[in-house]
Amino acid sequence: MNKTPRTSHAASSVLSPSCVAFSRPQDTTATTSVLGANVDFSYFVQHWQDSLWVDSSQWFTPDFYDAVRETSHISDPFILQDDSMSLSAHWNWLGQYPATPGSSAPQLTTNDVQVAPLVPAEISDGPESISRVNSPPNVPSREDGVAFAWNPSSKSLCQTHSISINESHPLMILHNPQFDIIESTWIRVQEFLELETPGSENLIPPSLAVANVFLGLFFDCFYEQSPVLHLPTLSVDHLPASLLSAMIIIGATYSRIRHTRRFSILMLNRARQNLQVLIEADKSLTRHPETIYASSLLVYTGLWCGNKGAFETAEASRGSLVTYVRRLFQPKSKVADAAGIHVEDRWRAWAKSEFKRRLRWYVFMIDSQFPAILNMRSMMSLAEVSRWECPGDDAAWCTTSPLTWEALVKSLGSSPAPEFGVVYKALTNNRRAQSTSLTPSVPVITDNISPWTQFLVLSSLASQALDWSHDWSVQVGSDLGIVQDMNSDCRQEGLRIRDNIIGKACCLSVIPAKADAFTSASLKSWECYYGTKHSGNPISDGAQSLVLYFQKASQILRGLINIQLHTCVADLQDALGKGGANAVDESLGRLRIYFTNGYTSCVDSHQEPPFESLDAFAKSVIETTSIMSNPTLQSATPYSIFGVFLNHVLQWAFLKSSPETLKSHLRRHLQDIAFSYHGQGISELTGILDFGLSSADPTAINRDRSHLVLMQAAQNLALLGTWGASLNLALLLQLRAKT
Repeated sequence: MNKTPRTSHAASSVLSPSCVAFSRPQDTTATTSVLGANVDFSYFVQHWQDSLWVDSSQWFTPDFYDAVRETSHISDPFILQDDSMSLSAHWNWLGQYPATPGSSAPQLTTNDVQVAPLVPAEISDGPESISRVNSPPNVPSREDGVAFAWNPSSKSLCQTHSISINESHPLMILHNPQFDIIESTWIRVQEFLELETPGSENLIPPSLAVANVFLGLFFDCFYEQSPVLHLPTLSVDHLPASLLSAMIIIGATYSRIRHTRRFSILMLNRARQNLQVLIEADKSLTRHPETIYASSLLVYTGLWCGNKGAFETAEASRGSLVTYVRRLFQPKSKVADAAGIHVEDRWRAWAKSEFKRRLRWYVFMIDSQFPAILNMRSMMSLAEVSRWECPGDDAAWCTTSPLTWEALVKSLGSSPAPEFGVVYKALTNNRRAQSTSLTPSVPVITDNISPWTQFLVLSSLASQALDWSHDWSVQVGSDLGIVQDMNSDCRQEGLRIRDNIIGKACCLSVIPAKADAFTSASLKSWECYYGTKHSGNPISDGAQSLVLYFQKASQILRGLINIQLHTCVADLQDALGKGGANAVDESLGRLRIYFTNGYTSCVDSHQEPPFESLDAFAKSVIETTSIMSNPTLQSATPYSIFGVFLNHVLQWAFLKSSPETLKSHLRRHLQDIAFSYHGQGISELTGILDFGLSSADPTAINRDRSHLVLMQAAQNLALLGTWGASLNLALLLQLRAKT
């Protein structure tokens, strides 16, 4: 198949491949000739060759494995077993380094590699029963090379390199000192990070100058998705050490300096452990907003840093974080109207109250990432937060002058921010979705809501979509006979099940609509308002970045909701191996039935081909192309990572499980997509999918062309390489292609 050269999808940066975090070992000196240049992670992937998809061990460059090694995640145990020529190189990147920075790496023989580290999974979990050389954090055995698995008896590897940035480095030259801390503050942070828990990893703190660079990167690259701190009144030196540590960890992630992935993971573990010690000693910290914010940033980092152990700990810590926010004192809603105090005092009092309000919503947003991204139900319900006041106006939040703030507040009126339940009801009104008017009437209450609030409403819809999808897949997917046998009795039984789900989801006294139709209509209503709200409306410079992030994330999240409503994400996960080898064939069989008959219409429709399946396939193609052709969408992490991952996996599932008749319909539908959609990269993706859907020679050894989509997905994920989660997902797909 002829293939156009791969397009580099650049992420905004000041670095070039020659001085980025994961260049080859000899390329460790930064140069200053690349200031202002954009860089991407295209050097992580091999240049296209027609047969590249056949051998997954050739998908990535050594630079990619250098990067992944820092997240302590084995790449592919099959490579270690089957590719004897690369055993030594691959074992080196698996982390066999000495504990001191000056020592050289040991040269292991092939036999050493095969015998010492790869302990069979059936061996007892007890550390005394595992005889092996030191391994990287959380990678002691073959068990951890399996997707989704982690062995908690893992031994940890000490940090072997300090993080340094010389004065001629672009990050140092372009550093904005606005949020720098002083020496005494940095000493306080280091004292907080001192070893408290026996067995903790060795952590080498960077210099004050490097720490300040990382702090600056936190505000430059991450603040837009976490606008909790009031920057105009912020005194960084007065923040608690736990919060400063969390901010430095995230900033280091965005630096892309060599060894910062591992540094961030080790510092994350130390900060989390020591913060827990402080909380155990002083329970009042659980009511301290800045401590809760530090905990939320540590949970976020643990989820997406790429380390399996950190992910599991963050997943467990979510419960504590949600509990802390539930107990947080109610923010004052009318401090802006307080009489008898100076305008600057009112401004600061309002900022303090708004900080608490935004903190609660940030924790809600992290909790909502579990249903939107991880296929797990949220802990916080819509009813629980319906009476919370929404985040305040972004323009008022970003203004640097008390007088300007006062004028903005007066122009918005004296009423407090609307309650979330009121806004949710207004934005998800089904009647608006059914209107043909281009400018639907929107209640006055929603006129001044922020893009963050709109994103929170969409996140609530994502939770509803997950709940419906779980209920539907359990009821229908638990017995394939219900789906396969299309006689009248089964259709009626399926409809009865759906009505029961609808009654639980909607709780309406009127004749219930279909639950998925209800959620889809609400989503359409949200889209209608959102598109009208931001078409041609100017955005103030101060709030520009905040608006852009939530607009970008909203666009991707809409696509993730559509996936929940059109297929079973749990089956997609099991098809990749989450449930073990036995679950792979079962999940692919269910997906085949869903695709052939339509996921939600499979009990009462014989349409051939089902429009629902064609539509889900088309949307996944367009969503993938939209993200990978737009650097601003790619920066909306973690939604961009999982938007690319799930949409590609859905395409792979179509290719892997669809019968030939459906494949022919999908190929014709691809032609329509390529003709009607003219976005950048659409021809590349449709060409790959067309080749994958075409009939292969049944006698060919490599006739399973669905691996081509896995390669495209893995390499696209590698291009989104700032957060380690994207690299781990790329490796997961590489592993799946080997089985």
